[in-house]
Amino acid sequence: LAFHYSLNKWGIIPSFLTFVTLSLNNIFIWRVRSGNLDALSTLFIFLVYFVTISHYKYRHIFLGVLFSAIYLTKASLMGLPFVIFCSYEIIYRSRDIKIYWKRYLQMVLIIVVFVGGWLTLSSLKVGISFVKYYLFASDQGVMKLSLEFFKSNYLWHVYYSLQRRFFFVFCLGIIFLIPKIKLGSNFLLLVNGLALILFLSFTERDNNWYLLPSVPFWSLIIGYGTFRFINLIPKIKYFLIITVLIPTLYVSQKTYRENIIPIIQANSGSQLKEAAIYISKNSDPNDVVVRLD
Repeated sequence: LAFHYSLNKWGIIPSFLTFVTLSLNNIFIWRVRSGNLDALSTLFIFLVYFVTISHYKYRHIFLGVLFSAIYLTKASLMGLPFVIFCSYEIIYRSRDIKIYWKRYLQMVLIIVVFVGGWLTLSSLKVGISFVKYYLFASDQGVMKLSLEFFKSNYLWHVYYSLQRRFFFVFCLGIIFLIPKIKLGSNFLLLVNGLALILFLSFTERDNNWYLLPSVPFWSLIIGYGTFRFINLIPKIKYFLIITVLIPTLYVSQKTYRENIIPIIQANSGSQLKEAAIYISKNSDPNDVVVRLD
C-alpha cells in the first residue's frame, strides 16, 4: 500500500526507498511476523490516513469503522490518530464540518455503537472488572506522561530501525515537508510520522514496538524526501538518482542479510508453543504462571 501510493505520487525511485525502508525495518518485520496486535492496529491507522485525505462521499462511515477497529484492537492507540484527524478537519476542512456535520455525527455514532456494544457485551460475559481494566489499565502505563520520564531512547529506536543511513533521508523529508505543510496531506504525513515519537518520549515505558504505527509514515516521508532531493537540480537529476540508488542497494542487501534473515529464521514462536503445551500439561488451572524474559 505504501509502495503503491509512493509510486503513483512520486515515481519509481522514491517508491523503491519507501518499500526498502518499510520492508527492511526490523521493528516492523518482527512485529508483523509474530502477528502482533500492534501490526493490525498499524494497518488500521495507515488506512485512516488514506481515507482522511480522500474526498469519498462515505469517508465518515469508513472512518467510524476504522477508529472503532483501532480501539477494539488496542485501545491505547486510538487517541492519537483521532486527535490528529480532528486537528486536520478543523484546520483544513472547517467548511465541511459546517456543511456536513451530520456525517461527522454519523461517524461518532458508529464508534459509540461498536465500542459501547462490545464493552457492554464484555461486562455481561466477563464482568465489570474486565471493562474497568480495558478502559483504565490496559495501556500498562503508556498513557502516564511526565517531564521526569523524558528520554531520547525513542529517537534512537527510529535511527537504528531505519538502518542509520536512511534516518538522514527521513530528516531531509521532514525539512522538505515543513514549508509545504499548507497542503493537508503533508500535514497528516508529518504529524503521523512525528507525533508518536514525541508522545512516547514522555512516557515511563521504553519499548521500540510502540513506534510501529508510525513506521509506514516514516517510509512515506523518506519517499517524499527522495523525490524532492533527486529533483533539486533537473540538469543533474540522473546523477542524483545514481547517488541515491547505489548506497540504497548496498545498505539494503546488508540489512537483509544481517538483520532480516535472522528474524525470518527465528523459531521463538514454536518455542513459545512448546512451552505453553508443557505448562498446560504440568500445571493446575488456578496456578499463576510468571514469564521471565
